[in-house]
Amino acid sequence: MSFLNRCFAKLGWQHRGRNGKYKKKSLVAGKLRPFLFGIGIFFGVLSLLGGIALGLLFCPNQFDMAPKRLIYIPPDASARKVAEIVVSSDMTFSAPVFLLYARILGKSRSLRAGYYDMSPEWSLYTLLETLTSPTTHARLIRTTIPEGYSLRQIAVLLASKGIVSSDALETYWKSGVFSDYAEKYPYLGETASIEGYLFPDTYLFAPNSTPKAVTGMLLDAFDQKIYRLWESASSKNGLLRGFHDYLTLASLVEKEAVFRDEMSRIAGVFLNRLRLGMPLATDPTIVYAMGETWRPQILYKDLKIESPYNTYKYKGLPPTPIAAPGVAAFRAVLSAEQHDFLFFVALKNGGGRHIFTRSYREHLAAQGY
Repeated sequence: MSFLNRCFAKLGWQHRGRNGKYKKKSLVAGKLRPFLFGIGIFFGVLSLLGGIALGLLFCPNQFDMAPKRLIYIPPDASARKVAEIVVSSDMTFSAPVFLLYARILGKSRSLRAGYYDMSPEWSLYTLLETLTSPTTHARLIRTTIPEGYSLRQIAVLLASKGIVSSDALETYWKSGVFSDYAEKYPYLGETASIEGYLFPDTYLFAPNSTPKAVTGMLLDAFDQKIYRLWESASSKNGLLRGFHDYLTLASLVEKEAVFRDEMSRIAGVFLNRLRLGMPLATDPTIVYAMGETWRPQILYKDLKIESPYNTYKYKGLPPTPIAAPGVAAFRAVLSAEQHDFLFFVALKNGGGRHIFTRSYREHLAAQGY
């Protein structure tokens, strides 16, 4: 092949023969064929990925007839937190996949709090539609647990609202709660009872909830509101051995104080008595010790009741809290007022206010003796 023929060949021209003319090679056969092949591969892969994506979105999560589950999404839960909840409930197989589709469909900022009655057979699309619809969550019962309520009072209150059986709750609180939650909340290992560890607040409960679900909500709130407060405290009182002691003392303050501005002073009185080795001698512990037999007015004979909760008879703190303290009572123990008062008594017609005294003689005088 001549030098000229080789040059034309590199440019894609073919020699035609006798007439000496050159003709351009077919672009489709030459240049475009690999390109079109690549385009075909690209769209084939794209179609395959699209099919997988649609399958993940619309195929059932499970194909067996699994029972429905009640799922709780707390208020202000982030999309990531919601993803963790649905994955832990076996409603979908992957948190990243849930988050990806929530963002693609524009639903990551529209996820709603509440209880949902869901089936594990639902597709991811149905799951997202349910979690963002204003009409699909279960009917919730708004209930306020007052500060200072005991376990028994909390159980009776929740049962009266149709939330859970009081007997089932109290049975669960005596045994099952520790195996279910001791690992998540290690401080439960310090106590033989969860008295005082269920946070008093306003909740939204689903009707006919399980004891475990209800208890989990109350413990979660306690961990956020009370235990985190303890962890962040800059200093601790040496008279109290640990978190359980602080909580127990806070429960006594909660039951004695009517007004929050007296809580810190009452906490200071109890700490002074502990420091001096004096009995705490607080009536609410007698009421707690009497249980169902308590009466509105405590008699002197009641002060002799045989119980480790009798703080007239036994020095130091009772074995456990006697009620659920709120944040204010717990803060009052963390920042107890420093003073030399050893006694306090309710003022007659004082609406719950107290008079604080330094000696037993002053204490008797304050009572009109």
